[in-house]
Amino acid sequence: MSHPLPHDRLRVPTAHAVIDQFLDHLRKRVAAGMNEPSTLAWYEPPLVQILKPLLPQDLHAAEVRPYHLLPGPLTNHFVRVARRPFTWAAEVGILDRDPLHRHKVPPAGHRERIPTLAEREAIYRHSTPWFQRFLDLLWATGARPGELRALTWECVHLDEGMAEVREYKAKKRTKDAAAVRVIYLDRVTVERLRSWREERLCTPKTLVLRNRYDDGWSRNAVVIAFRRACARAGIDQNGERLVPYSFRHGRATELTENGMTTRMLMEVLGHHQEKTTHRYQHPRKEAVLNKLNEMSAKAAG
Repeated sequence: MSHPLPHDRLRVPTAHAVIDQFLDHLRKRVAAGMNEPSTLAWYEPPLVQILKPLLPQDLHAAEVRPYHLLPGPLTNHFVRVARRPFTWAAEVGILDRDPLHRHKVPPAGHRERIPTLAEREAIYRHSTPWFQRFLDLLWATGARPGELRALTWECVHLDEGMAEVREYKAKKRTKDAAAVRVIYLDRVTVERLRSWREERLCTPKTLVLRNRYDDGWSRNAVVIAFRRACARAGIDQNGERLVPYSFRHGRATELTENGMTTRMLMEVLGHHQEKTTHRYQHPRKEAVLNKLNEMSAKAAG
């Protein structure tokens, strides 16, 4: 059995060096306009403030193991961020392989908290005009944030009141999934989209939602923009945080409280199983009580 020679081992950078190189790479991309500053803001604090103190200074990057992340917060967010520098190092050839490739990312968990009307209005007021458009469409459609990030004008059919998504979450999991998923657009949303399209020259391949640099929104940029709006609005984020996906849950709940059937809601959300849709319905106690009183009044009348 052969062992690596000492000089071979010295060629492997330390874990700290890989993290620093990754962050320097991100800074250069931000300076070149290839990434938004929010992307750097997503990675830098947890990598510098949490991950680096957990790793010994002389630990070689190839020797990083999942237990080195302890006692860090093994949340979905932290593990994803912690893995990224080593995945990147393997992609660009700094490392032969990602040493954390077998470390599973914890599930994000089920959402229980949905935004109140006051919280939703506050988040909107404290967002940039570009992100306000994202929030408008997110709430109006109940779509997944990723579906809206990838939406181009060729997939939007305003006269029919719908948009098509060709690659969607359930398609990868369901054998009999439809070729496209339909996103329904109400009349207000149709007129809003029509005005957005007329503002500037758009080709069929142009993204519907763009940031201030006229580029598409990355996943991290959406998360950071949402988080900043919550902070500026002074929204209490102790316990379960509000995130962009909370708007999908909130919209599903609102439609349920307004009388939409679960079967129709499945169509709006793009679900194939009723039990999945049930996880998006969080009826408020007041709404349940109001409905009971309404039904009692009809029965008595």
